Amino acid sequence: MKNILYLCLSGMLLTSCYFGDNPGNTKNLTWNFYLTWFDSEMDQNIIYSTEKNQTAALPVVEKTVFAIGSNEDFIIAKQHPDKAAEIENRLFDAHARNSKEDYEIKNLDDTVYLSKEDMVYREDDKWFHTSRDFTSLPDSLKLYKGITYYHIIETKKRNGGLPYTLHTFENEKAYKEKRTALGVPENLAFTIINKKLE
Repeated sequence: MKNILYLCLSGMLLTSCYFGDNPGNTKNLTWNFYLTWFDSEMDQNIIYSTEKNQTAALPVVEKTVFAIGSNEDFIIAKQHPDKAAEIENRLFDAHARNSKEDYEIKNLDDTVYLSKEDMVYREDDKWFHTSRDFTSLPDSLKLYKGITYYHIIETKKRNGGLPYTLHTFENEKAYKEKRTALGVPENLAFTIINKKLE
């Protein structure tokens, strides 16, 4: 009996470790727009989904969203980009390969992130690297606080096939000018702020 009890408890422990609750959160902002993340708050983003459980969703603003405000007509958001993903995309762009199937190096500064075993060479005035494996990048690049993007989402204005219109700005001045031009109410402020990600 003791052995059976021990097996049941062990099974429950393993199940909770491998299949238990994963951290995550989803908050409805307005209409079919949600602020969501799974596993890490650094993945916080805005999605559009007409399904209750958000299984099929359109990404609206990629990670890492750290400040949001919303009403029925507009969502405003601030976001720090994932520079690690940008670097990885540049170093491992499947469209930029040579006849040896090696990847072109589009920005030589990115070579500091390659593994020590990687070989870099020049061919036809272009640089390439031989590695197929990527060295993991520091979290400071995954949540790059050196850049802040500002976004305004017009929730009721269709843009082609999309059920909303997104405006993105690289600085606060341009964001404020567009806010005024679009008639975003002055009292619409950033009410959801994640201080750890700010």
